[in-house]
Amino acid sequence: MDDGLINRNPYKWVRIERRRIDSLEKCLTPQEFNRLRTAKMPTESLNRVRDLFVFQTYTCLRYSDLATFNSNNIVIINGTEVYKCTQKKTKRCATIPLLKPALDILDKYKGFMPIISNVKYNEYLKLVAQASGIDKPLSTHWARHTGATLLLNEGVDMKIVSKICGHSSLKITEQVYAKLLDETVVKAI
Repeated sequence: MDDGLINRNPYKWVRIERRRIDSLEKCLTPQEFNRLRTAKMPTESLNRVRDLFVFQTYTCLRYSDLATFNSNNIVIINGTEVYKCTQKKTKRCATIPLLKPALDILDKYKGFMPIISNVKYNEYLKLVAQASGIDKPLSTHWARHTGATLLLNEGVDMKIVSKICGHSSLKITEQVYAKLLDETVVKAI
């Protein structure tokens, strides 16, 4: 158009329908997560990326909060190590009990997470998924979805999951993360 070769933009009226991915589809099943946790990675750098993803899943942290993770913010509440932070996106306080697998990863890296850029992390996650035999387009946010969904499906109250995620309202948790796995429905009945 700028060079005068055509009179109108041929793409102006083209509408491409993108399939909207349900939030339940943006998380790993318990079986897939276990496979990812235990899969042998071909390189040490992929091991570190997998560790970041596993840690992120167990803490439900966004990438921005993972990138600023500071082990000095770990306190003891009723004998449990808890990470307390103000989340970058919402500026809300999050209280995250640290489960043993998350603590093991923290110990492995002596309290300092091996952070890489979000772009590289997402790139390498595709390789981690491949090495784990998982055919899903993993990204850093999948860890958060996986963690919240697994917690809800293990019977953790939605208000607690909302507090861990640092959501500004319970409605966000309900709309985005309150998806029940088929196994949870069958078990409940």
